[in-house]
Amino acid sequence: MSSPGPTKTALSEQKELELIEKVELKLAFADNSIKYQQNLDIFLAPLLLKLNSIHDSVRKAVFNSLKNILSRLNTSTDIKLPISKLLNQVHSQSQSQLQSENQESNQVILYSLLLISKGIDRLSNEEKHDLVPQVMNGISKLSSISAKARTFHILCKLLLSWNPPLKGTPQEQDTITFLHLPDSNDFQFLLNYFTKFFFLIPAKPDPQTPTIIPRGYTCPGLSKDDVSFFTYSAGITFNKDQLLKFKWGIFKFVTNGFVSNDQVLIKFISVVSTDQSSSSLSEAAIQFSKRLQIPHEDIDFIQYLIDLYTGDKSNGIPPVNHFLQEKILIILNSSIVATSNHKNVSKICSIGLNSSHFKLRSLCLNFIRHVTKYNHMNLIVQEQDAAENTSEDFTLNINIASLIRNNLHAEGWPRLQLNSSTPVFSTTLEQRRLQYETLGDILKKNLQLISDFSFIEFLFDSLIGDLSEFRSSIQEALLSLSHYLYKLPPSSKEKLKKLARTYLQNDDKLENDPSKSSQQESKENVDSIMSVRFILIKFINATFPFDDQEARLFNIFGTSPYNKFDIIEQSFKGLHPYWFRIEQASIRQTDSDSDSDSDPDKDGGKIIKTIDKLGTDTNIQTIFPNFKDFIDLILSEIASIQNNNNNFSSTTPTIRNCLNTAVRFSKQALISQAIQKLEQAKIIVTQDEDWSIRIEKSIELDDNVSLAVNKLISQFNSDQWFHDFLKLLCAEFIIKDGNGKIIAISNKPDVIFGDTLLTILKLSNVTILQSIQSLVPDLFHYLEGIQTNTDKDLEICANVLAIITSSGSFDDVSTSQLLSKISNIPTDTTNLVSQLPVLYVSSYIIPRLYLRDMNSLFIQNNKPLIKSLIDRLISSLNSTTTGSPRKTILKLISQVLKYGLLSILDEIDRISIVVSITQNIRDKLINDEIAIATWGYLSLYSNEFDENLKSEIFYEKLFDTYTSKQVEFLFTTGEVMSILAGGWNSKFLLKQLDLLDINPSISSLQTTFNDQHLDTILDKVLKSCDSTKPSLRKASCIWLLSILQYLGHHPKVISQSSQIHLRFMKFLADRDEFLQESAARGLSLVYEIGNADLKETMIKGLLRSFTDSTSAATTQMTSGSLSEETTLFEPGMMNTGDGSVSTYKDILNLASEVGDPSLVYKFMSLAKSSSLWSSRKGIAFGIGAIISKSSLEQMLLEDQSTARVLIPKLFRYRFDPYSIVSRSMNDIWNSLISNSSAVISKYFDDILKELLTSMSNKEWRVREASTNALLQLIQTQPQEKFNDQILDIWTMGFRVMDDIKESVREAGTKFTTVLSKILARSIDISNGVKPDKSKQILDMILPFLLGTKGLNSDAEEVRKFSLTTLIDLVKNTGTAIKPYAPELVYDFTLLFSSIEPQVINYLTLNAKNYNIDAETIDIHRQKGVIASPLFETIDKLISKSDDSTMEEHINYSIKAVKKSVGLPSKIAASQVMILLVKRYGLDLKSYTGKMLKVCMSMLDDRNESVNMAFAVTIGRIYNITGVDKAVKYAKLIVERYFNVNNASSKNVVGVTLEAILNQAPASFENLGDIFIPLIFIGSSDVEEKTRTLYSKIWTEASTSGAGAIKLYLNEILNLVSANIVSNDFGIRRSCAKSVSTLCHIIDGNVPEEQILKLFEILNKSLIGRSWDGKDLIVDALVSITGKFDEFVKNNNDLKQSILKTCNTEVSRNNDSYVKKVILSYANLLKIFPEKDLIIILLSRSHHILNIIQEKQGMNDEMKGNENNDVESSNKRIKTDSDVSKKSSKSNIEKEEYVIKLLHSCADICEVLTKNEDASLYSVELLDFVVDNTISLFENETIIYTWRTQIAGSELGIKLTNYNSNEVLDEVLKQRLSKLWNKLIKYNSERETIENVKLKLIKFGGVLMSKFVELRPTIEESLRRISELDETSRIVNELKNIGL
Repeated sequence: MSSPGPTKTALSEQKELELIEKVELKLAFADNSIKYQQNLDIFLAPLLLKLNSIHDSVRKAVFNSLKNILSRLNTSTDIKLPISKLLNQVHSQSQSQLQSENQESNQVILYSLLLISKGIDRLSNEEKHDLVPQVMNGISKLSSISAKARTFHILCKLLLSWNPPLKGTPQEQDTITFLHLPDSNDFQFLLNYFTKFFFLIPAKPDPQTPTIIPRGYTCPGLSKDDVSFFTYSAGITFNKDQLLKFKWGIFKFVTNGFVSNDQVLIKFISVVSTDQSSSSLSEAAIQFSKRLQIPHEDIDFIQYLIDLYTGDKSNGIPPVNHFLQEKILIILNSSIVATSNHKNVSKICSIGLNSSHFKLRSLCLNFIRHVTKYNHMNLIVQEQDAAENTSEDFTLNINIASLIRNNLHAEGWPRLQLNSSTPVFSTTLEQRRLQYETLGDILKKNLQLISDFSFIEFLFDSLIGDLSEFRSSIQEALLSLSHYLYKLPPSSKEKLKKLARTYLQNDDKLENDPSKSSQQESKENVDSIMSVRFILIKFINATFPFDDQEARLFNIFGTSPYNKFDIIEQSFKGLHPYWFRIEQASIRQTDSDSDSDSDPDKDGGKIIKTIDKLGTDTNIQTIFPNFKDFIDLILSEIASIQNNNNNFSSTTPTIRNCLNTAVRFSKQALISQAIQKLEQAKIIVTQDEDWSIRIEKSIELDDNVSLAVNKLISQFNSDQWFHDFLKLLCAEFIIKDGNGKIIAISNKPDVIFGDTLLTILKLSNVTILQSIQSLVPDLFHYLEGIQTNTDKDLEICANVLAIITSSGSFDDVSTSQLLSKISNIPTDTTNLVSQLPVLYVSSYIIPRLYLRDMNSLFIQNNKPLIKSLIDRLISSLNSTTTGSPRKTILKLISQVLKYGLLSILDEIDRISIVVSITQNIRDKLINDEIAIATWGYLSLYSNEFDENLKSEIFYEKLFDTYTSKQVEFLFTTGEVMSILAGGWNSKFLLKQLDLLDINPSISSLQTTFNDQHLDTILDKVLKSCDSTKPSLRKASCIWLLSILQYLGHHPKVISQSSQIHLRFMKFLADRDEFLQESAARGLSLVYEIGNADLKETMIKGLLRSFTDSTSAATTQMTSGSLSEETTLFEPGMMNTGDGSVSTYKDILNLASEVGDPSLVYKFMSLAKSSSLWSSRKGIAFGIGAIISKSSLEQMLLEDQSTARVLIPKLFRYRFDPYSIVSRSMNDIWNSLISNSSAVISKYFDDILKELLTSMSNKEWRVREASTNALLQLIQTQPQEKFNDQILDIWTMGFRVMDDIKESVREAGTKFTTVLSKILARSIDISNGVKPDKSKQILDMILPFLLGTKGLNSDAEEVRKFSLTTLIDLVKNTGTAIKPYAPELVYDFTLLFSSIEPQVINYLTLNAKNYNIDAETIDIHRQKGVIASPLFETIDKLISKSDDSTMEEHINYSIKAVKKSVGLPSKIAASQVMILLVKRYGLDLKSYTGKMLKVCMSMLDDRNESVNMAFAVTIGRIYNITGVDKAVKYAKLIVERYFNVNNASSKNVVGVTLEAILNQAPASFENLGDIFIPLIFIGSSDVEEKTRTLYSKIWTEASTSGAGAIKLYLNEILNLVSANIVSNDFGIRRSCAKSVSTLCHIIDGNVPEEQILKLFEILNKSLIGRSWDGKDLIVDALVSITGKFDEFVKNNNDLKQSILKTCNTEVSRNNDSYVKKVILSYANLLKIFPEKDLIIILLSRSHHILNIIQEKQGMNDEMKGNENNDVESSNKRIKTDSDVSKKSSKSNIEKEEYVIKLLHSCADICEVLTKNEDASLYSVELLDFVVDNTISLFENETIIYTWRTQIAGSELGIKLTNYNSNEVLDEVLKQRLSKLWNKLIKYNSERETIENVKLKLIKFGGVLMSKFVELRPTIEESLRRISELDETSRIVNELKNIGL
């Protein structure tokens, strides 16, 4: 071993050896420990320095000296070492070594530290305490690892006895100052290794070398060097218990005084809190951590945790154990910083996902989702880093999404595979579900991951193949990708289409699959396909634009009836431009961070409207697929499923189930494309939610649309695809061809096929029509199936035939054949059905041939044919009176009449025809739409009659129909009225035309059938409008509306617009909603045709009526025709619940405030959801509703005062509870307001004021609308805008929550729920809210919520919601709520009882009535309190609190205990105290007195559950209570046991003791001298429940019962002495039993003082009269006398006292008491067998036996009398027979008692025989035993059993056990012979049980051996027994005695 080289002052070797020798002599001559210690103090440190000598001999000499020193130290443990000097020497040597740069081991340092470590054990705790700073100081500067390690170990040993100061006390501050380290490096070194120490795990020693310290192993979180530091380098190894002690010492030291700021311990506490060596240690760390603020965004702390989690491969540090990894992940899941480094993320995820621990994997998946939220790019490989970094570490940085996919594959894919290695099934399911959800979170954040479509395909395969339990998670994962799909590359989009076609093209997979093993499996297969289809439809709609024809085809596939409703619904959305736009807007909005309308959205400086974001701007026109391309796709799809022979393949193509939808969409596409190609016409069919109705009706009602479609169709003249499409429509319509062969593809017929064909043909030119002439035969064949087809289909077919035929060439074969069929009109009227096909064709074709060319040769040459046709129809009409044939004939007649065909006939024929038809139908017009329509067509020919006749025939009949209640009929009458008034000038007739290019014919018709009667008809209708008859008013309004609709273009009608306007204004205020809407539409039409003055007047009147109903200007709306006093209704006619409406002023007021708002919104012509739309006829009036808004917008801009009133009211009306009102108001709003967000922001204050005021309106609709409107307002506006009025908002919110109207209450609840969430966000400091702002809001809102308008409100709903709001605040507001925690905890505690359902309280009070245990109910109530969300909130409040609120918490908790009423609140109050103890721990020490005082008072509560709860709380508090307070209240607890007089109170004391034992074991141990005696007495309590409880506590508190009794015997005796003479006899009995137990347990090793004290207590307690349990005292006295007999015999006074006492007790007059005592008295005589005592015994025994027999005799006499009575009443019943009496409990008890007494007396005889003086033997006692034994066999009162038989033999054996002498031999022989004879008589019978005989044989054997002369007699008797019962046992027993 090298050492420092020699110096100039170095001593010689000899000199050094001499010095060492002198030191050894000094030490050797020290003759005592004191001198030896003094010498060590002087010489030990210098001696160790010689280990640095250059001479080996010197170093060897030092080692030898050290051996001697160590040997002396081992034998003398009182010698202390100079530790301080050795420490100084260690530091000085280290400094020297560092300066010399010598890194070799320094023996001086090592042996100095070795001796220090050994010397520490010899120090007192105070000395160890003072040594700690010296050991810590400079530890980081020591020269070697070994020195640091050994010094660290020395420090840890010192800490084992460290007494930490209490938190928050001056002592803690003194300790901090005492431990202060000048060098921060020392502090960091120690804290670092303190933390690492908790990773240490004991190594298993090598069995071969158990003494060698293990080296080279690692622990989770520690490298080999770290482990070596704690073990090998320190020269120590640990077992589990040692390690735990060291950890506890370190923890107490570090957390109490080591640092001034606990926050720096966050790393240390994070590690300790998951320590697995002790649950109590980790629990203590967890409680401590609640005081700390976890710095989630501290980079250093987070990186430290990550390093622990991942380990450090470069330094050989493995990851920590999974418990700490889980703790770390919980913290990381709340840290954004943790997501910022992609390498860390990759490592964390790789370790977590590959872990075998379920919780860790789950937390890792949650971490991935957390990263996805904040830094999703870190979940994929960073390309730039991958290129730069090729190290091994970087291989961890894999694609996390791929890793999850691989994990799913490993578990079994596409279906989860279950095997023996699979963990708990539910756990496996949850894990896999979470993996799918996490994968979805990752994918939805990164387009790159899904660009190649592989992940999407993977999820689809999983959806179709995996278990149904994962279906929803996979669906959510897929749906979350929707917002990226439109960005996919074209190749991936094609893959999506391919996938969609795979799953959507065929429906055969949805049919029953015979290959499936079960119906359940088949259902799961269908469900999975349904899920896939739904997602695919969503994907298709999200990915492709609306004009993608293949995407729309997939939507069409989705409408197959085989699909579920949600798929069908989603598919129809994909076919509807409005809903498609909404869907795409909502999906793509996910890319935007903004989701609020609080401010105008901006994108590059451009303001984006809300409607643009939501896709609801109806001015946007979505482009449809190209009609040609779409039809080509449909045709190709159909072609692909057909075979050459026109049969379908074996599959079930989806197109067959949804071809009708495809045709419907193609029709819509055709119309939309036509409109879009004519932009110059400015034709717009608004694409809103009613677009489908608009597009269908637009082609019927709008000439511009029809013209546009016609122009588009004209482009397809020569296109084969178009002709094929028409043929397809025809085939689907007619289903079968002329030969009966099915030519339809669709699986179900649908009118859309024929309707679409007819629509197209109506707008097709001649070229197209002529190209499909070949369809004519098949169509006519379809007509021939008149009995199987509907009337609608027949009409369509005839119409199609007519259009084709009338446009074709007469040379065409099919046309000519058809015309030849109609040339011969059948005249036979008997078979109408068979003739109908010809009549149909003739009635449709001939009028259209006439229209096509009025002067054609066919028409001119076939006038007879026409006349014949009409005659045939009239004859058929006359022959049919009702039913379908009549309707059919009328329709055919209408076809002939309306196109003027009768004009070619002679006037006479015309008049004849008209008169014939008129006479037939004139009286059958009411409610017959077909007849009234025919009537209208007849009126075209009214010019043939004079004016009066015409008026009488046509108008009057029309007028008479007003009585009809059918709206559709009235509209039809209106249409007829327009024909009657305007002839062919009526637009209604013009729209009936279905042929193109016939303008000359139309002009001719308008000339022939003109408008000459318009003025007359209009005047009559206007006049009827003024009628007071409601039915006539309604009919007149509809008629007027019809005239305006169909003849509004006519100058005569325009000239009457003012009068028409006046009538509609009157109708507007009608009660009938339909009439109001009709009038509103009429006003709109008037507005359109009116001049500029009329329009302006109407607009101004509208605004004024809406904004100021009291203004006189409102009356100007009616152009001066109405005033405020004009009465429109009789009073009471329109009762609104608020009085009646009687003037126009009241109507305007009703409209603007509380009544029917249709006065406003209907006028605006935006009533899209009005009842007009629900009418088949009325829709024609509603669909064209358009109003110019430019003048209205301009007026709002110019008139701010009007706007300030209008906008708030209009905003409120948007939320009217009636959907019709709110919808229309929204339309008005959208029409008037172009930038909704900006307008709301500008008029915010006005809107808020209006809404708050209206929330207290008397009308419920206004209140509800205002509430919903305010909800919308606060959600879309910054909180700063309404902060000043937040209390008003809350007040009104709570007010509507308690509204009388249920719907208003629901709105109020919804409103306040949102308001509470806004409140929580506004005060959450963790979300960036400034503390000052948070405090300001809380200062304002908390008093409100806690006050009379919140928690203390009279309304239950308000109270509940206030509570919910406060709970949410606590849950979501972080630390902002901390200053208010004490008061909130107090209020919440008192609230428990009030929120408990009253039924529970009632049930508790009446539990007995319902046969329910009240205690059970209380237990459930108690559990309910602890498990409630409210108590969880209290826990959070206390956890968030710091030391600043501690005192306030204590005061409030004590107040809560005192103020609580009802069990729930009291239980909560007790639990709050427990939470406070857990939270603050020893910091509460100074408050424990107050807490214990209030808890003790609650032990007197009437409810036992409350008592028990506070008993447990006391146990918790005792854990932190100081000694003085603990002693004080311990004595009170003990006193309580003896002062109460009921078992339940004693049980409460027991529970309190048990709680202290369990929760505060150290305190219990210190108070053992107080508690143990009570527990001992309690374990002998007279109540079984109480006795069981205390016995349990005794078992737990004293591991060795006898040892504990000896330890606390004096205290037990004192307590018993004080209470054994208590006035409470229950206490006396308990003390008596405990003394009895004590006397039986204690042994002879008891001090005399305690023996005397025990006898004193027993004697003292026996003074006075007898009482129940006093016999136990006597028994105890006898028992202890027996144990200490020598002591008693040597103390004559004591002996006499005992005998006197016992004589007194046995001589008492209480027979039942004496009966118990006499047995103990007999036992006493075994100790003191004195003559006088025996006499007393015999006297009392005779007395007791006589008493027993007398009682039995009395009982027998009484029972005998009872038996006589029974026998007299029922002789079959026998009671109390000998058998039953023998086995009765009473007989057995008496028998056993007598036997026991005889045994005791026999024992005394046996004792007496031991005396050498035979004269002392008591013959009387012997006679007593023998005589009473014999008496038992012959006793009439006690029937003997086998017990007596065995006892007789046993007593005989016992009496023969004596030392023989002449006197006794003779006496005993005589008595025992007598006993033998009796026994042989009763015990030798055949039926006697074997054991009795065996015992008798044994007695005989003993007797023969004792008395030889009796042997012959006994042998003879015994042989007789063997003869009667020769069993093996009897034979053996006889052999044993020599027989």
